[in-house]
Amino acid sequence: MPSFGDRLRRPPVAVSCAALMTVLILIGALIWFRPPLTRSRQVFAEIPAPAALANPTLYPLAAHEQACEGLVTVTPDSGLAQFQVIPAKRTPSGGPPVELTFSAPRYHASVLVPGGYPGGIATVAITPPRVPTLTTACFLNRGRMTVLLGGTTQPQTVSRSANVVIGGRPAPGDVSLALLVAQPTTLLHDLGAIFRHASNLTDGLLAPWMIWIVAVLVALGVPTAVILGFYVALRHEPGAHP
Repeated sequence: MPSFGDRLRRPPVAVSCAALMTVLILIGALIWFRPPLTRSRQVFAEIPAPAALANPTLYPLAAHEQACEGLVTVTPDSGLAQFQVIPAKRTPSGGPPVELTFSAPRYHASVLVPGGYPGGIATVAITPPRVPTLTTACFLNRGRMTVLLGGTTQPQTVSRSANVVIGGRPAPGDVSLALLVAQPTTLLHDLGAIFRHASNLTDGLLAPWMIWIVAVLVALGVPTAVILGFYVALRHEPGAHP
């Protein structure tokens, strides 16, 4: 039978196992959660016109023709614009230059996609406004051949800007357009913004600080409850005490 001094020097089996589980959970959390939290990634600032879920609609834009859609929100952190552009006819010289313009009473930004591209997703830098601004976005074909703009007519993806006008004629659906933050960032860095967006989804019912509390309680409370449950179960197992 172990002496009283031995019991003081040697922790019970339940304590040892609970401590081991704590270490394993911490190591597992670092291995599992650290990469996605700290990995640099490109973040969307706004998606005024989402892309089609499948089989995108291709809008032909003839030489010197323009396609415009309204109700496009551009935010101060919208440093990049992204859209799909494909030459209607494959040539060695590539696609024609396409100009993208954002216009509002107190804001104007214009950027040119140079000609010569094979076709695909174009990502160009824009000058954002100082405050969120509702604009009209226009795509102008500055070349001599027809170009195709990727868009959507699917009800699940058509946005409020679904009033595209091509060459002065209304067309169904809209040209897909996304605005991205200029500098890549990490999920850990954006947690505050994510919780603010989550608060907006509740219409302010849950303030961001309340969501922070819930997140911390879940992140720390769940593993703590598991460890405590494991410890209590071992305490009641026959032979758990030395």
